[in-house]
Amino acid sequence: MVMELFQVKMADDAERRLTSFFQDRPFLGYLASMSAEKRQQLIKSPICALFTLKMLPGSGQALFMKLLVSGLNRWQDFTPVEKANEVYDVINLMLKVGIVHGNPNERVYIDPEFRINYMVSLQTGIEDIIGMRRVPLNDEKSSKRVTVGELAKKAAERWESILRYLALPSEQVNSQQMVGSITKTLFQQCGFTREAGNEVEITSEGFQFLLLNRVEQMWMYIINYLRYIDNSLPVLEFLLRLTQCVDSAAVGATLRMQKQSNSKSSSDEKDGYGAYGSTVGRAYYCEEHWSEEVMKFLSHLRELGFVFMRKRKDGYFYITPMLFYLSMSNSAIESQGDLAKSRGFIIVETNFRVYAYTDSTLQLAILSTFTDMTYRFNDMSVGVLTRESVRKALQTGVTAKQIVSYLRANAHKNAIESNGPLLCVPITVADQIMLWEEERKRLSFFPSMMYNAFDSEREYQEVKAFATRSGVVLWHDDTSLTLIVTETGHSTIKEWWKSKPR
Repeated sequence: MVMELFQVKMADDAERRLTSFFQDRPFLGYLASMSAEKRQQLIKSPICALFTLKMLPGSGQALFMKLLVSGLNRWQDFTPVEKANEVYDVINLMLKVGIVHGNPNERVYIDPEFRINYMVSLQTGIEDIIGMRRVPLNDEKSSKRVTVGELAKKAAERWESILRYLALPSEQVNSQQMVGSITKTLFQQCGFTREAGNEVEITSEGFQFLLLNRVEQMWMYIINYLRYIDNSLPVLEFLLRLTQCVDSAAVGATLRMQKQSNSKSSSDEKDGYGAYGSTVGRAYYCEEHWSEEVMKFLSHLRELGFVFMRKRKDGYFYITPMLFYLSMSNSAIESQGDLAKSRGFIIVETNFRVYAYTDSTLQLAILSTFTDMTYRFNDMSVGVLTRESVRKALQTGVTAKQIVSYLRANAHKNAIESNGPLLCVPITVADQIMLWEEERKRLSFFPSMMYNAFDSEREYQEVKAFATRSGVVLWHDDTSLTLIVTETGHSTIKEWWKSKPR
């Protein structure tokens, strides 16, 4: 019995670690959720096999290469004892995504199709398997080219407009922005927004989406988009090809820009890119043989800020640095500091006043979902947390815990240094927000049935006694001979009443 409980605990621990892997690398989680047949079709593409291997943790990539080169199937033969648990977890991950097969306790082997396509990617070369033609520098289109700094800025504006729409979906300014019908439909299908009369409002799930880092947001959006369309494999393969075209130097410039977004820097790095920001971006041709589905997806990527294209008829596009986020894990981006989101900018006082030291329209839009904004200046806004403003957010499904978590996650560094990561939001404010949520739980609603037309008190007492024995009574009043029972209890009482001898 003890051994069985120990085995169950070990299995639960392994499952939790596997879930943690998938949360850190959303692409692998999506791959594991596919059917074996669909996953096998995907890894027939060398670029997909290469990208999948890159998304594995370092220990997984090392294990793959040892299995590939040595030809050994018993991983225990070349794994140090102190690394056994870590390698065992990685093997479970590789089994789930179809890279290896076998029994992790004994022997494992690389999937033959995956092995072939990975070897093809090595022998062919990255540029050939990507199959994207770059526009030459001496091309006549070069006069219209944009710099890396401009690409990153346009990409950030596009993505921010998507998040701003989600924060305030019914605001007139947002409805006029470049937020397409696909995005609006997708948000409703995911449960991020919902219709409330003639308006659209954010839900608790939508607010939680806004709290995620950039990697989680982008992959969650892409995965739901792939589930939204009929034939997702060609689109996913095309996306993975694009991720391999991102200029790594441009990515570094983008990360520097985001890190400095809320700080005043010197004139030569005012835009956050430094000298690299003026470098011309890479342009790629739109090929005639691409399917209409791929071209439609490319246009949608333009809306998201992943690519930049002036006009479709131009026949070329730029890949923005933001697309590189799809090649990163959550832990990798969080280790960079506050790169996926702005630095802390919120100070909350005990009098419920909120000071937001930012000019980001997105952050102010999120803040205004539960705060009554009273003053707005160039780089600072002031608001008040009121019962009405918080309850308005609670009515859309946003929870008090989410509101407090957001305020703490975006607290100004001075508030954190003075009071710590928890008390940076005064305890009186945090407790009051929780109490405002509890106020809405004073009444509980249940589908029910009321009986109040009894022929006699004796009949009422018989029905009440049966309902009490059955555990379906919600309320009763002996004076008015009124009985309220649960909806399911009504069916039980009806059956009993019909079978009751007269």
